[in-house]
Amino acid sequence: MSKVSFVSVVGWSGSGKTTLISKAIEECRRRGIIAGAAKRARHDADVALEGKDSSLFLKAGAVASLYVGDHSTARFEASPALQDRAFYERLLPGAAIVFLEGASVEGAIRVLVAGGARHAGELKRPISECDILVSREDIPAEGLPAPRLIHPDSIGDLVDFLEAQYGS
Repeated sequence: MSKVSFVSVVGWSGSGKTTLISKAIEECRRRGIIAGAAKRARHDADVALEGKDSSLFLKAGAVASLYVGDHSTARFEASPALQDRAFYERLLPGAAIVFLEGASVEGAIRVLVAGGARHAGELKRPISECDILVSREDIPAEGLPAPRLIHPDSIGDLVDFLEAQYGS
């Protein structure tokens, strides 16, 4: 893949977004595609709580603060405009596909995870605002062009679609 491709994944809490992204990343790895992921939260990260070292370093004026553990590292910095593609590209260098849980950037493939929804009114977003609907049910689009329907157990179909959209 020649440039970074973004996939925005939205759905209600507990609908299967994280599981879908994890399986898609595993499938990308199996195919030799470097993937990254970011989760958009409406609160600060737990290790950057007010008064903790990471937040104190930022408050003091550090450009960024790292939390380095035995098995993983977290980087904290002020959040820019969260629709900024360059922000994610800089923090996920080398990724060909970036999965954004709960966030979106211009030009991203928009994936809506239905979870247990059986009708359009139960979805987090209108069907017209998605390119792919991940659902066990064929939810009617009510007169709108239907998005591509992918079963949550058919993650290869999702990665096939992404490769076809973005090229390999």
